[in-house]
Amino acid sequence: MPAAVNLPITQELQDAVVAVLGTRTALRDVAIVGRRKTNIVADIEEAIATLGGICIVVLLPLPVEINPETPGPYIQKLEIRVRVIENQALNESKPAAAEVIEEILVALHQYNFPEKLEAFGLNLFTAAPRPIEEIPDPERTIYDVIFFTSCGYRPRA
Repeated sequence: MPAAVNLPITQELQDAVVAVLGTRTALRDVAIVGRRKTNIVADIEEAIATLGGICIVVLLPLPVEINPETPGPYIQKLEIRVRVIENQALNESKPAAAEVIEEILVALHQYNFPEKLEAFGLNLFTAAPRPIEEIPDPERTIYDVIFFTSCGYRPRA
């Protein structure tokens, strides 16, 4: 989906991450969902049940540290989480969660987004010092792959 002129940086960035992951050959058989969809739970359940037992959910990026000394404000640390959800019993022919999280790390670490995000002064993505976090779940394997960047907000028209 092309970014609208007045879309917030978090939404533009989420869309951009979904697009980048969608170009990766190793992820071609894995459903990729953006969290802003109307019924995210239903989308995830459908992807896992009917599309092979594994999916990627790109969560909305969240500012975790703002520089109080700069106008805009300037986000010193913007966290981007990409969640991998696998039902191992249903995942017979798709890549396993471990393969998917490695591909996400390779795809996004040090990634430089195109000019449409330059207006925000968006910096390179870097993987978090501890880039993989396991999310406890009794029925599924769930991992978050975590990245950081920094950027500024632009005035809204």
